[in-house]
Amino acid sequence: MQVTLWHNQLMAVSSRTYDQLCPVAVSLDVLGDRWTMLLLRDLLWRGPHGYQELLDANPGLSPTLLSERLSSLAEQGLIEKIEVRDGRRSGIFRLTALGKGVEPIIEALYGFAAGFMTEIPLSEAKLEYLLSLSAGNLGMGLFELDAHTVRLAVDGVAVIVEMAPGRIEAVEPADDVEGTVIMTQAALMALAAGAAGAPAEVAGEPAATDQLLTVLGRASG
Repeated sequence: MQVTLWHNQLMAVSSRTYDQLCPVAVSLDVLGDRWTMLLLRDLLWRGPHGYQELLDANPGLSPTLLSERLSSLAEQGLIEKIEVRDGRRSGIFRLTALGKGVEPIIEALYGFAAGFMTEIPLSEAKLEYLLSLSAGNLGMGLFELDAHTVRLAVDGVAVIVEMAPGRIEAVEPADDVEGTVIMTQAALMALAAGAAGAPAEVAGEPAATDQLLTVLGRASG
């Protein structure tokens, strides 16, 4: 009965449906819209988020579309909004028990694409996104970072990474760069996946470069 009620509610709020009596089709009715799985991924991997945090974490996602996706997910019972008053946010979004059921789906998608990641063209924006994942996955460890600035170069694409207690971000070229980490895209993806001893060419202050490598090693959680 509960499943029937949920499916009827889904059909009431969904603008499109495959209208097939098939679990794959029904799953796509719920999860198939652009950005939906990425928003669920963020809430699953990095915990409750405010509206602006979700927007910042997904370059290319418009405010209007984000509002539509959050509204739809809430109506479908996959997420809920909790009112907060912390000076920065009026509310945060988190997964419901039903929403947490996407975890094996996201893990399967992650595993399916893992073998293709070295073929994806790199850009500064993609490196910056990887850094944002690392920051979220560090949890309270983010506030234990030492202040360091390091140049990260991956197959010719480079960003300046500034680390400090509570933040990791790519910044404009600076004069206070303490070290450089140069690696291939394959090495970066291996490191992000938790491989020990992923190869990298490093120069400069060991404390700074070692911290960046530790940070990158948290990109997959």
